[in-house]
Amino acid sequence: MSNVLVESIFSRITQQQRPLLDRQVVDTGDASPTPFNIQQAVEEIHAACKQRLEMARRLVVVGGDHTLSYPVIKAVAEKFGPVVLVHFDSHLDTFPPMYGQHVWHGAPFRNCWEEGLLAKDGSTHIGIRATTYSAEDFHDSENMGIATLTAEDVHERGVPACVEAVWNRWRRSGNAPVYLSVDIDVLDPSVAPGTGTPEFGGLLAHQLLQFIRGLKGLPIVGADVVEVAPAYDHAGITAMAAANLLLEQIALISSCMDSDGMEKALQTV
Repeated sequence: MSNVLVESIFSRITQQQRPLLDRQVVDTGDASPTPFNIQQAVEEIHAACKQRLEMARRLVVVGGDHTLSYPVIKAVAEKFGPVVLVHFDSHLDTFPPMYGQHVWHGAPFRNCWEEGLLAKDGSTHIGIRATTYSAEDFHDSENMGIATLTAEDVHERGVPACVEAVWNRWRRSGNAPVYLSVDIDVLDPSVAPGTGTPEFGGLLAHQLLQFIRGLKGLPIVGADVVEVAPAYDHAGITAMAAANLLLEQIALISSCMDSDGMEKALQTV
């Protein structure tokens, strides 16, 4: 593993990073989509993100179910081009339509792929476990150019080896911009019980933090944390996990945005 990867696994304290002091980080408020029509809600989320990206250099979103990643990625890809997806989750979220609905929380990345929002190769799921609807689900995801690292891969192979695999996948994309999506249920329910679809055997807090810090240097142009359900939480531990993950994402973006060349590439188009 390169020295860059080894060094990036250390904590923000070791790195002396101060992302909220070193950057102008602004809470731009809620998107407030309609709760009555999912297609209209998706369009409203997309419009809200697109508006913010006209003012902001990068975008970090916290939200409800994983459906929102689809309109957010659409807005990000319209600015930066097709993205490599680095996706932490216990579920693939590339599933086919359910009950006749193409847009639902199990299909955001299938929707992104079908609309050409993802780079043709280089994306990775991390932390996948539990049952699937069909054996074809993994084949479908692979055909979308997304590799899978299961929770067992992380436990058995170790975080550094899996981080290296994600980097190697990204290199295959030709240095495409990266979108980082974290479903809180990638964590084990003992760490983050406040979510709608908990799955036993997930990542522990130190594993997820180590993994995310190992991504330092990737050109991350957008990120989200989703699927936190406060009604199912205990003592706010899931909300605390989500808040810390948001700070980690901001730190990652802060560390790359002046040197990854993404804005320069936009200016030359």
